[in-house]
Amino acid sequence: MKPVTSHYQETRLWQNSRTTLRSLSEPVSKTSQKQNTVIKDQADLTDPPSVSPDARTQKLLDQLAKSFPGITFEIVPDSDFLNLKEKAAALGQGKHLLLSESFIARMGSSDKEFENCKTMLLASVLMLSENHAAGVFLSEKQAVSWKINEKDEKKDSETETIAKMLESLKEAKANSSQKFKVSSNVSYETGELHRKLARAGDKALVQSVMSEIYRNIASLRLIACMGDDKERAKAQKAVRALQKLSIRSRQKLRHLDKETLLKLKRQRAIKRQEETKARELQNELKKKQAKRIRLDKKIVEEGDAADREIRRLKQYLSQASNPQLPVSSEIPTPGSLTPAEAAPITTDQITLSEPVTF
Repeated sequence: MKPVTSHYQETRLWQNSRTTLRSLSEPVSKTSQKQNTVIKDQADLTDPPSVSPDARTQKLLDQLAKSFPGITFEIVPDSDFLNLKEKAAALGQGKHLLLSESFIARMGSSDKEFENCKTMLLASVLMLSENHAAGVFLSEKQAVSWKINEKDEKKDSETETIAKMLESLKEAKANSSQKFKVSSNVSYETGELHRKLARAGDKALVQSVMSEIYRNIASLRLIACMGDDKERAKAQKAVRALQKLSIRSRQKLRHLDKETLLKLKRQRAIKRQEETKARELQNELKKKQAKRIRLDKKIVEEGDAADREIRRLKQYLSQASNPQLPVSSEIPTPGSLTPAEAAPITTDQITLSEPVTF
């Protein structure tokens, strides 16, 4: 496998990833959270008999599997890399993180290697949770991601996403003398995102807010996994609020689609000089818009309520002399997004990235 030698361009995705990772790894910085299609719960952690992670590695994997139920974790033989396209096609849809036996062995070999491998592991999880890849294979010293293309879709030329994620996390880690730690100054309030969604007047703006919601969820899930009890409680409450907001965003998209369809029908009726039908469509459109405005007001109210809950939780945790809140390790997934029977994936649909050395 050849190491990546090309230079990484500063894209918007790169900047978003950099901001997200720095906000998690720099404990004294007060950053506003820069925030994926939600996937069906299918966390699955398997250990082949030939490898057994040490207690520290196993604990980290268990935490990640619980905090990211949409990602399937699997320990596989190193030889699977030789037929990675076939392996990826057999796995099909969903998000998959394949950990080679040599990667697990390296992770347990020393404290230094554990931290190095942990950095790569967290960056891979973040990339998958933000829907930048369908899967990642971590070998002893290299990482390769893959994407699934539609049969009539051209292969995506952007194959360096994982490299950008890993490089940004390594840089953030190098710039901090402290280990991966969550700042107590991180904001868990989601009201501003609720207001952004309420103000969004077209599909493009709604989709932009949705992307920010999913980035925030990915960041907060890392905090819920790696933070202390206080941070974990606040992060999980914020995640639940954002998951509810993601449902609202999909509802708003459907409302906008219906309004657009009514506008088109009305325009056709006007062209055909069907005045009665045009008036009926105009009245129906006004009703749809009024309903959407009411829902927008409800979204703002829900955001304010979520912020009040976060502030009350912060106050309780700060006043408690020995805070031991019972925090659920499971993060509920909104909606019912169970995929229908999908067509089998072929190797021609799998695009592998360039390997990234770490």
